[in-house]
Amino acid sequence: MRAFICWSGSRSRQLAERLSSWLPGVCGGGLSCGISTQFDAGEQWFAQLLRELDGANVAVICLTPENLESPWLHFEAGLALRTGTERVLPYFLGPVVPDIKGPLNPSQASPASADGTWRLVQALGRIVQADEAQMRPRFEERWPELSRFLAGVAAPALSEVFPGFEALFERKTFREPIVECTDQGWISRYDGARETLLAVERRLDVVERCCQPWQVWMYRKLLSQLDGYVRNLRENLLQERRFESSATGTIDFGRPKRAQPAPPLGAIAASCARRCREIRHIEFCLTKPEGAPHLAQALQFAKMSVDQFDDKKRLVQSKGTPVDRAALGIESDADLERCAHSLWDFDRIIYYRVRLDEPVAAQAMANLVQEELDRTEADGPGASKMPLHYAVKAWLGALEKTPSMPIDAVQADRVIDAVQAFLDRTARPNDDDPKIRRHLADIRRIARSAPGRAAAGESK
Repeated sequence: MRAFICWSGSRSRQLAERLSSWLPGVCGGGLSCGISTQFDAGEQWFAQLLRELDGANVAVICLTPENLESPWLHFEAGLALRTGTERVLPYFLGPVVPDIKGPLNPSQASPASADGTWRLVQALGRIVQADEAQMRPRFEERWPELSRFLAGVAAPALSEVFPGFEALFERKTFREPIVECTDQGWISRYDGARETLLAVERRLDVVERCCQPWQVWMYRKLLSQLDGYVRNLRENLLQERRFESSATGTIDFGRPKRAQPAPPLGAIAASCARRCREIRHIEFCLTKPEGAPHLAQALQFAKMSVDQFDDKKRLVQSKGTPVDRAALGIESDADLERCAHSLWDFDRIIYYRVRLDEPVAAQAMANLVQEELDRTEADGPGASKMPLHYAVKAWLGALEKTPSMPIDAVQADRVIDAVQAFLDRTARPNDDDPKIRRHLADIRRIARSAPGRAAAGESK
């Protein structure tokens, strides 16, 4: 008996290729599998597809959330039914089997779980007339291997789920500085932002179905920022303006006079600029590999508000002292270094906590504190200072635990002054400001007093 395995999309193809070698080992020698990736180069694909389906007793359709609407997959499934294939067996890789119509109705599908995969094997076994009593031990032996493979199949990139997503944010409305916007430019900005918002809204259900939880959360944040941006632009356009007459009686368009008090353009422009920065940041997180969180609880931490300071601290402290790297999935120093430059606060905080017990050069930590300060300032009013606190604390730890390491005292003073100025501008109740200031004072004292350290900066 021959099974033809259909696929569409990168994850579906990975699944088809693995099943083509895994299924015969479980069902026995009476089953052989073919997939369309084995077609000869240059041969007419339709003719070969017909031959494959004509010679197949069963078609296994590899479904994933992102290919449920694939015209190609529906075409292959329909063609299999018309060519006399005995069975069409959908096999679904995803958390929840959704409801769709047509020949790929997942009510008939087997989920890619142990029970679902066993049902697929049973269906194939009945067609090949294999002895179920012999298949079961082979399944039990080989399932762990397939299970590990299924768990390791990467979630689809957003570009696969939402083709053209990045192009939406190349529009001038997101790239041109607000201060360069003319009156006509505000209309263009509004049109571009509104079209982008509508396009992103239309794909929300697909993203929720196909993407990882952190991507769905970021996507919803993007929708919120886009909606606020569009509202800001509309607010500016809808402000009533009247113009005074010149000495000759003509309307002087250069001298607008507001009919009633309205927010100054500067306030609206500032809000637009903040939202643009956040939109570009979220778009980067969603489309670039480095935008993904490295640690499992990074999303849980990000969902907490700034007011949930104690909850955030408990989550961070729950990782032990010293931090249990293995329990967090930090298997190598390379994994740890990726956390240092992550876009997710929790990843970076855990890195700084690890460095309290495994210190690196104080100079490297000074650079990371500067990066953390730049990031916190860019996040605008209300940004959490917790990552900055842990970064400064790790910097102090590096100085205390590596006394022989040189440090550029001039740079240290510059970073300390910048952090203190930031704290002065952004003081809030319940912040870690007093602790940060104490750490900075200790860092300055050590940097200036340790033998040879002041000279390190003066020699430059």
